[in-house]
Amino acid sequence: MLAMQDKIPEAEVQVVQALRVLSAVQTAYFTQHQSYASPEELKAAGMLDPAWPRVDAGAYQISCVVGQERIGFECQAEPSPPYSNYYFINPSQVVRFEKDRRAGENSPIFGMSKENP
Repeated sequence: MLAMQDKIPEAEVQVVQALRVLSAVQTAYFTQHQSYASPEELKAAGMLDPAWPRVDAGAYQISCVVGQERIGFECQAEPSPPYSNYYFINPSQVVRFEKDRRAGENSPIFGMSKENP
């Protein structure tokens, strides 16, 4: 866990927030349509801010994939130097992270690990 004096860099706060927003919107979309959608489709439907993800493109790139038959989704946030933490979210709505490698559904939960950034 983070010590009180530790501070998460602003770019990482932004990327975690962007993933959480997308996951919440995906849940709302799924409730209405019984399927998931790409961020572009969510924007076109008026459910996601057109400016999403509002993350410094020089710090993180977010990519999302919708599963076959529109069941499930995964989003990855990949860092650019000097950042080294990768972030991940899927329908579980749990943000996960890894240092120096891609995160996935079995990665530590963000905010719950001693290795947390």
